[in-house]
Amino acid sequence: MPVAALLLFWGWLAIQRARLTDPVRTRRNARDRLAATLKSLSEIPAAPAKLPAETLAQQRALLLAWQHDSAVLWDVVHAAPPPAAMTDSEWATLWTESDRALYRADPGLPSDWVARAEAALAAKRVPGFSAFTAFYPRNLLPFLTLLGLVAILLPSLRAEDGAAAYRRADFPAAERVWRAAVAQNPSDASARYNLSLALAQQDHWDLAMAHATAALVQSPASEPIRWQFNLAAEKSGYLPAPLAAFGHPGPLQSLARLASPGEWQIALLIAALILAFAFGLGLLSAYRSASGLRRWCAFILFAAGLLLATAAGAGFYAYGETADARAVIVWHGSVLHSIPTDADTSQKTTTLAPGSVAIADRAFLKEKWIRLTFENGQTGWVRSEDVVALWK
Repeated sequence: MPVAALLLFWGWLAIQRARLTDPVRTRRNARDRLAATLKSLSEIPAAPAKLPAETLAQQRALLLAWQHDSAVLWDVVHAAPPPAAMTDSEWATLWTESDRALYRADPGLPSDWVARAEAALAAKRVPGFSAFTAFYPRNLLPFLTLLGLVAILLPSLRAEDGAAAYRRADFPAAERVWRAAVAQNPSDASARYNLSLALAQQDHWDLAMAHATAALVQSPASEPIRWQFNLAAEKSGYLPAPLAAFGHPGPLQSLARLASPGEWQIALLIAALILAFAFGLGLLSAYRSASGLRRWCAFILFAAGLLLATAAGAGFYAYGETADARAVIVWHGSVLHSIPTDADTSQKTTTLAPGSVAIADRAFLKEKWIRLTFENGQTGWVRSEDVVALWK
């Protein structure tokens, strides 16, 4: 239904634009105005001597309007067209007679002028509006359509290219494709998983583990992603501390991996809404006459909201620092600097083990250096290439 509604709306916009850009539109409008002008002229007597000054002025205004719209109808581009500008002899005669009525000393139209003008107008055909012009490029805007289709199809085309390269064992090419996909959409768990596979096939297990970690926190319910995470942890020799128990999950981890941290946050929001509604029912019972049904509904909703809030809070808590949108993982042995430079050899440095998880809260030199804050309060700077962001 949304797609159909969008297409109908698009079609309506295209038709409206087609009407506005129709080159014959002004001629059709002029023809309609001419019919109205001639109707008004037919109500004025032809004998000028019997007409008051106001009626004569009205007749002149109508004749000027008739000439203006006649020029538009016949596509005459001239500020003051002469009768010869009309390619039809009948219209040229009518124009000459209207000039005489407008500019000679004794104004007046032939008694049959209006009837002849109406017959000439009826004989003059103007092409009508065609709805098919809505499909013209200028109305349908296919360039924007093409951009939209490319935006929709590009991720799938890239995935197909990466999969094709992976199947023919061209793992560096597959890595490039999926790196580009991750750069475009860092929270795409499938791209992270595929990139981890391509890196693993090249024995880059340390970096493969970092992207497998990102894939796990983004889509923990996926069995292939969990399998790759466990294998990469075994091959790389490290596990991020907040997710160490996910390899052999206990009750808390089993609950947590049913949903990602973001999904648990949504569940927590839903639980808050349910609890608020339950309290609202309780308040309604307190302010109005007691209702057993209302009290039971409030109690059931409160229990359900409390249970959901507890599960969501526990599930979110199980991810630790990896649930933070700014979380990064150190994918190989690195050094934590007290200041963002390698030039100062007297600064304090700390060795970082692979798998260390921290929060990236600041950047320096166009993000070449980022500052990390660890759970124990320690802070320091590392080069951006030493870490992999889990969400961004």
